[in-house]
Amino acid sequence: MLYIYGMQECPRCKELEKEIAYHRSRIEALELMNRELLMLVEELSSKLNLARKHNGGEGGHDGDKDERSCDENDEHGDDMSTANGGSDYLSKLKKKKPGKQFGKQKRKKRRGAKKGHKGHGRNKCEQIDNEVDLTLDVCPQCGGSLREHKKPEEHVKEDLVISKVATKYCVHRYECESCKSEVKPAYEEGFIGKMAQSLSTLMHYYQGIPFGKIKEMFGWFGLGISEGSLALWGKKFGEIFRPFWDSLKENLKKSPHINADETGWPVNGDNCWLWLFNSPLGVFFTINESRGSKVLEEVLGESYDGVLISDFYGAYNRLDSVKQKCLVHLLREVREWSESDIFEKRAYCHGVGMIFEKAMKLLQKKTELSPEAYAGKVSKFLKGFDEFLESNFADKDCRRLHKRLARHRDELWTFLEQDVPYHNNDAERALRRSVINRKVSCGNRSDLGARVQEVLLTAIHSAKMMGHNLLQLFLNPTRLSFDTS
Repeated sequence: MLYIYGMQECPRCKELEKEIAYHRSRIEALELMNRELLMLVEELSSKLNLARKHNGGEGGHDGDKDERSCDENDEHGDDMSTANGGSDYLSKLKKKKPGKQFGKQKRKKRRGAKKGHKGHGRNKCEQIDNEVDLTLDVCPQCGGSLREHKKPEEHVKEDLVISKVATKYCVHRYECESCKSEVKPAYEEGFIGKMAQSLSTLMHYYQGIPFGKIKEMFGWFGLGISEGSLALWGKKFGEIFRPFWDSLKENLKKSPHINADETGWPVNGDNCWLWLFNSPLGVFFTINESRGSKVLEEVLGESYDGVLISDFYGAYNRLDSVKQKCLVHLLREVREWSESDIFEKRAYCHGVGMIFEKAMKLLQKKTELSPEAYAGKVSKFLKGFDEFLESNFADKDCRRLHKRLARHRDELWTFLEQDVPYHNNDAERALRRSVINRKVSCGNRSDLGARVQEVLLTAIHSAKMMGHNLLQLFLNPTRLSFDTS
């Protein structure tokens, strides 16, 4: 086919133009990676020079040793989700050596606490309830006579004494001489006491133990109960803590920042959603049929003056507020590209990792710099990030993620300017126990059960965040409150 200006286009020309565009995008990616590598070489060179000066040597063997130690630290310090900031992201690009099967792959980190971690020991028991003297009359080995020649050693053992206690109340009834009314002393009605009710409710709604197993456990101690009674006790505590749930929902907007997340939660076989809003005031749960933005409007209204921290789910975008997107979700997705066969994906992974490292190093300098100097550093960092956003990529996955970064450009680095976390780990940790419980209970069987579930989850997790003893709280529920100041 001939090429005629303004009339027809040569198919071969279109193919060549696409090929040129592809190679241009690869050149841009290579240039980006080359700039980052040059910066990394300069940084490592400065570290090496400082290490040589510190050791007082002139290089040689000591310098090689310092260089190897830096490499080892880079290899083992690759946890992106720690609040102390990211480490060398190049370690993500190294090919993993294939380990043996059956879980015998080499661990990146050693087990146990980190070096310098403060140890934990058992506190000394202050209250002694019983004392037992252990003595001997004759030698247990040869039968000879004994004489006590040292001060007795003391050994304290703590244990739980769990037994059924039946209390009989003799309720006296009286007649008032003035109004002729029959009166009697107040007492708690029912056949099971507070301790059993509180324990069973915490076992089910916090530990996720089914009613059937709780019934079996109480039977070990001679306490016969039905599963219906266990459900009624949960309903009773739900009514007690309902005012706290209402009050927390009303005051949640006063919190400076909120971590939000959601997960599936079946109710009577229908797909519903368990929403979580974690704030300094308390941990708020609600179960709703919708996963849309209308749930956010019901809880926080159409606008929120604080910072909303969440993942990239679209429902959170409708709320009018300052936002911080979870960078751990982003880095977790990019990290999977570190060993991709496509070079452009590996280059993109490296570029995003280096940007994250720069942000973490900048955050660590916040207390060292003056507000004006720090603001200038942040402005320079954002300018460099904007230059990265102007890059073009041929790979469709890189383009998809690049569009997401551009769309949420103003919601990625809020933590550099405001005192909020860059991740949504607080919400995910608070939601994790409910996710595990869902696998056992499969949600709730009725709408009433869902209302009880959301109230008790709110009360239990909020009380735990405030440092309450959960068992003592359920024995005395009036102690649960929060300070909105």
